[in-house]
Amino acid sequence: MRSLHEPHPDSTATAAVGIQAWAESLPAGDDDLLDPDAGVTVRWRTVQGWQETEL
Repeated sequence: MRSLHEPHPDSTATAAVGIQAWAESLPAGDDDLLDPDAGVTVRWRTVQGWQETEL
């Protein structure tokens, strides 16, 4: 929660630009740094911690 209330200055600037513009600004050869299909959806549960969820 602290990160949401006091985000790092670099993350605030990236958020303002948007993920699409950020991806387009990457140097050549860095276009595969983020693969949305490689991750899993998770949800925080107080007792269990991070748990994988269905889409």
